Amino acid sequence: ELWSVDAAGNFNICETYVIVQDNFGVCTGSPGTIAGQIKTESGNGLEDVTVTLSGTPAGLPPQSFSTPTNHAGDFKFSYFPSGADYMVTPLKVNDPLNGVSTFDLVLINKHILGLAPLLSPYKMIAADANNSRSITTFDIIELRKLILGGATDFSDNTSWRFVDKNYQFPNPANPFQEIFPEILHIGSGQAGASNQNFVAVKVGDVNGNAITGSLSGGVQDRAAGTLLFEVTPSVERQEIKNGEVFSVDFTAAEKVAGYQFTMNFPDLDVLDIQPGEAMRADHFAVFPDEHALTTSFEVPDHIKQAQFRVTFRARAAGPLNKMLRISSRITKAEAYRYNEVNEINEVNGINDLMTNDPMTNDPMTNDPMTNNDPMTKLDIALRFNNDGVVSIAPLGFELYQNTPNPWTDKTQIRFYLPDAGEARLTVFDEQGTVCFAKNNWYDKGYHRIVLDGNQITAPGMYFYRLETATEHAVRKMAKF
Repeated sequence: ELWSVDAAGNFNICETYVIVQDNFGVCTGSPGTIAGQIKTESGNGLEDVTVTLSGTPAGLPPQSFSTPTNHAGDFKFSYFPSGADYMVTPLKVNDPLNGVSTFDLVLINKHILGLAPLLSPYKMIAADANNSRSITTFDIIELRKLILGGATDFSDNTSWRFVDKNYQFPNPANPFQEIFPEILHIGSGQAGASNQNFVAVKVGDVNGNAITGSLSGGVQDRAAGTLLFEVTPSVERQEIKNGEVFSVDFTAAEKVAGYQFTMNFPDLDVLDIQPGEAMRADHFAVFPDEHALTTSFEVPDHIKQAQFRVTFRARAAGPLNKMLRISSRITKAEAYRYNEVNEINEVNGINDLMTNDPMTNDPMTNDPMTNNDPMTKLDIALRFNNDGVVSIAPLGFELYQNTPNPWTDKTQIRFYLPDAGEARLTVFDEQGTVCFAKNNWYDKGYHRIVLDGNQITAPGMYFYRLETATEHAVRKMAKF
C-alpha cells in the first residue's frame, strides 16, 4: 500500500507490488546477525527505539536496515549481507517532556550550586539539556520552556541519548571530558555480534522516572498530599464585575522545594504578572487564546512561602472561586515537599538528595509514600476565603490530548480522576463505529492507556471519549 498524506490530514492510497531480485547472489551467502539491548541506567528496557544498521558490503550499494526495540529494549538484525563494516545507531526523538518536571530543575539547580552534586555520569548527561557538554542555568531555562508549554522540542538535543554500555568514562565526575560513543562500529569479521548494548538517557529526566514502554503500567503517579495556594484578590468582595480590572495574590501555604501547574480562567484576561521573590518572567507562560497561564518554580531554600501576583480583566461577572481553576492541560500540576528526614539532615549539615546507589535511593520514585525518599509529591489546589467561608478548588476531571498525535504504531491517552471510581474509554471513528473500548476501576490521580496499531488498524480520524459516573469528555485524534 502506497500512502500520500498532506499537511491538512487528507490522504489517498493505491496498491502496488515490489519484485525482489538477488542480482548479486547475496541470498546464497552466509547471512549476518547483530543483536543487542537498550536499557536505562536502572535497567528498564526502552521500547520503540529506532535502531539503524548501515554499511557498504563489497560489490553492493550502501545498505541500511532499521528495526524497533521491543518492550524489553531488545533489537536484532538478521539476513543482511556480511563481509562489511557496519554502524549501529539508535534514535528516539518523540515525547521530549516524558519524565521531565520542575523536580528535575530542583536537582539540576542544586548540582550547579554544589549543594547536591549529581553522582552518576548518565544523570549529568540528562541534565545537559542544551547539549553544550556542560551543566549550567541555560539547561534549566531550556527545560523550563518545555515544561511551561512554550517549546515542543529541545533546540539542540534529542529526546533520548544513547551511550555504548561498555564505555568507561575516564572521569565519571565529568562525562563531557571526552566524546562518549553513541554509535557502535561492527567490524567485517563480527557479523555474528551480539551484546551490542546501549544505556538510554532521557534528556532532562534527572530522577529517572520517564516511562520506558507500553508495559510500564497504567498509573503514572500518585500524590501524598496537596499544596494549597491562598487566593487573595485586591477587591474586598469575591463577586467580580464584568469589565473589572483587579489583581490576585497567589501564596503557597507551606514551604516546598518546587511546583508547577496550569491555571485556567475562561472569563478572564491576563493583563500583567508580577513575579515574587527570586522569580523571573520566564517562570511563567501565558496562552491568551486558551485563557490559561503556566508556571514552574524551583523554590530557593531561604523562601518560606512562594508568592506571585496576576492582574486580570473580567470578561463576565461571577464569583472568583468559579473563575479560577487548577489544570494539568498544558503543564502538569504538582509540587514537591521535603520529607521530615531530609529536613533533619539539612539541620545536621547532611545533604542526601542524591545517593551513590541510584537503583535503591532514587530522589523521588513513583511511590511518594516511601518514607525514605527525601521528596514527597503533592497535588495543587486553590483556597478561597470569602468572609470566613473557605472553599478549596482542586484539580478536577481532565482528559488530555493523546501523544503522539497523529500516530502510527502507538499512542497514549492520559487522564486525571479527582476521585477513585470506574471509568470507560471508548474510541470511535467518524461514522460512530466503536473501534476500542475499555472499562476499569481507577484510583484517584493520573492514568494512561496505550493504544497500538493492532487495536486501531485503519488510518483516519478518530474520537475518544472518557466517561465516569459524573463526568465525560471527548477529544479527536488522527492515525496514519
